Formats: sequence, C-alpha cells, structure tokens
Amino acid sequence: MVNSGTIVQATFQHINVPFWTLAIEGQFYLLLPFIARGMHVLISLTCCIVRRRFIGAIIACIGIIVVGLLIRFAGKQFMQEEVTTSIGLQVIRALFFGVEGKFWEDFALGMLVSLCFAYAQHPEEGERFYRGLRRASPFLSVVAVVLLTFCALWNFRVSYPVATLQYMVPLVPFAPWLLSFIVSLGWSLLLLVLLFGNAPLRMAFEWRPLRALGTISYGVYLWHFPLLTIFKKYVFPHFGVTNTMLSYLLYWGFFALLIVPWSTLVYLLIERPFIRMKQRRRREDIGTQG
Repeated sequence: MVNSGTIVQATFQHINVPFWTLAIEGQFYLLLPFIARGMHVLISLTCCIVRRRFIGAIIACIGIIVVGLLIRFAGKQFMQEEVTTSIGLQVIRALFFGVEGKFWEDFALGMLVSLCFAYAQHPEEGERFYRGLRRASPFLSVVAVVLLTFCALWNFRVSYPVATLQYMVPLVPFAPWLLSFIVSLGWSLLLLVLLFGNAPLRMAFEWRPLRALGTISYGVYLWHFPLLTIFKKYVFPHFGVTNTMLSYLLYWGFFALLIVPWSTLVYLLIERPFIRMKQRRRREDIGTQG
C-alpha cells in the first residue's frame, strides 16, 4: 500500500496534467447519485414548501463544502507527516483524500450554481429570485474578478518568491487546501453573472469567436499541455529568444496556429459524432416510450 501510494504520487500530474481531473470527476460522479438521493430524502422529510426545500438544498451543499475542506486540510496535514506503517490509515487516506484531495468542495459550488439556475426557472417562486440575482450581478461580477485576480497573485507567490508579493507570504501555507476552492468560488460567481446578468455583462462571453472556442474547449483542455510541452522542448529553443514579451507571443502563436486547429479537428472527428449519436439515441428512446 505504501509503495503503491508512492508510485501514484510520483506519476501524479506528470503523464498529462489535465488527465488527473478526469479520474477525480469520475469518482465524484459515481458518488453523486447517492449524494443527491440522500439530500432529496432529508429535504423531503423536513419540509414540503419549495422555498424551504431550496434553502435546505443550499445548506446541504454548504455542508459538502465544509466536509470537503476539512478532508483536504486533514489530508494535507497527514501528507506532511512521516509515512505511517498503519495499513488502515493508508486505506482511509486513499479513499477520502488520495493525493491532492477529492475536491468535493469545488463540485458543491457547481451544484449550488445549478441549484440557483433550476430554482430561478420555477413558475411561482423563481421570478423574484431571478430579479434579485439580476440586480446583484454587477456586484457579483466585481467580486468574481477580484477573487480570480487575487488567486492568480496568490498562486504566483506560491510558485515564485518575488519581493513585490511579500504581502502574500502569510497566505502561502493555506494554498494547498484553500486556493483551489477560492478559485472555484470566483468562477462560480462569474457563472452566476453569465446566467442572470444584464446584456452588457454577458456581451464579451457571447462574442461568436469566443463561443466557438468554448465549443472546442474540452479538446483544448486535454491537448494544450502535451503540445505546448513539445513546442517548449523541441521548437522554442531554436528561435533563440530571450525577450519575455516575444516569448509569450511565440507561445500564443503556437496556440492559435496549431492547438486550436488540432482541437477543432478532434471535435469534428471524435466529439461531435458521439454527441450526435447520443442525441439520436435519446430521441429514439423518447419515441419508443411515447
């Protein structure tokens, strides 16, 4: 067990960095039906009014966030200590923590955003809630941008001890178990703005080229790291560039000229056919049931 844990840590995020998230997502989605069923049973037993059920679901999601953060904090403390010979503790760590945690708190934020969107569609209770979020969307957009900018500086200070970010030093020890949650919180608030905000707030994200990039974003997510690694190792050194700005331009040029077309090809040849097949089967199932 100890040896297998060492192997997992040695290969974690080294084969292809984005791939590790697929395993994390798979584990959560296996648990999600049980979590949703448990939430449904508890909320149904406590109240029958829609608004109270909505509040109960919010409390349940907050509970998942608290549990997720506690597990990450405890797991990080455990990882910093000497490796124990207790098989039982090793099994518990593998089941509930793994290498970097199970990120339940981040998934719960996504559940909260989905819950808000679903509640806003309710014919009786949703209209008032929708108007409230719409009025709050300018404030939420500012908070989201501030949080994401703050987290970018925080993460940079964790990786690079630059003097200009010395004020971030007290936060560095909290980064391993808290940074990803704050980042997810910022993106969740931004999603709420896109769902409920006014047209000016959504305009940039509704721009057609950006929407097209969003369509192929899953392929970009999976392929950008290995392709950029190849470019960095085998292509970039031949340019002999030392200027930072020119280096960034070369990387972005490689992204636009190779990664985006390659991801588009992957979407057209692999992703879209399977998406259409799934939609076709769903229509056939609905027709059969009807």
